[in-house]
Amino acid sequence: MISPVRAVLKTMLAFGDGASADHSLEGYAPHNPKHFGFNAQILISEEGNDLADSFDLVVCSPSWLAEQVAAGQWVSITSTTNTSTNSTTTPSHPPDRSRAVRSPRPETPAIL
Repeated sequence: MISPVRAVLKTMLAFGDGASADHSLEGYAPHNPKHFGFNAQILISEEGNDLADSFDLVVCSPSWLAEQVAAGQWVSITSTTNTSTNSTTTPSHPPDRSRAVRSPRPETPAIL
């Protein structure tokens, strides 16, 4: 019988404007809680394993995302799977992650 896998959240980090020196998510304080965007990295592991998988994502307010799209700084990526070969393809122009954290410095932390 296969035993269930139990996932464990190892670490959550925040990068960009408003990030704390140690990059802890708890220390993240956007300059404007109604208009912000930052990169987050989440490390998830199987319980009892020292190795972890890293997941990178952008956390943002709807207004920040709308601003990025309007300025042409956000490109949609769609992965498609070819069911006959089980291969995955991704468009050749990924979003410019260096622009993903440019937002005003909020004064109070957001509730995430």
